[in-house]
Amino acid sequence: MAKIYHNRPWQGQGNWQGTWRTIRTGTLTWIVTNARDVNNYFTEGTPGIVDILPAMLRSLEISPKRHRAFEIDGVSISGKISVSDLKATAQGKELTLYWRCYAGKEKLKVYLSTENGFRNGMNDPYKLVKKMKAYNNTPTIDLGKYPSKFYKIVVVGKHNSTNTWIVPE
Repeated sequence: MAKIYHNRPWQGQGNWQGTWRTIRTGTLTWIVTNARDVNNYFTEGTPGIVDILPAMLRSLEISPKRHRAFEIDGVSISGKISVSDLKATAQGKELTLYWRCYAGKEKLKVYLSTENGFRNGMNDPYKLVKKMKAYNNTPTIDLGKYPSKFYKIVVVGKHNSTNTWIVPE
């Protein structure tokens, strides 16, 4: 059986635009919007359902407090963004991050937490571990300074933040 991957933007009548994607499991994700300011992440990336909430918050001009914003999965599909598609790998005591950059010269901040108190209604303590230009999209972090069995990583830019978790083996 052939695996089919689609990520094709389309332009509907009027202001309607959309993107769809066939995922490996064969499920289909549709996002359709009449937003005029969809970004490259929407038209060229792989947006998903989790990306709708950040777009709604932006449209309604709601800015969650930092400790809440760091827990929101997804990247806005409208307006300017700085970074998306954050991934993390760990080998030994070295954490390597990867992301897609939308604002090359912009400075990004990388935060790390070794706790998940958020699941119990508490705020997680995030530490600023690195500052760099967005185009430097494969930085490494020495985990020897932050011993843990679990890491939450947040990359913050001028226009958005994105997060991921990792449990090193």
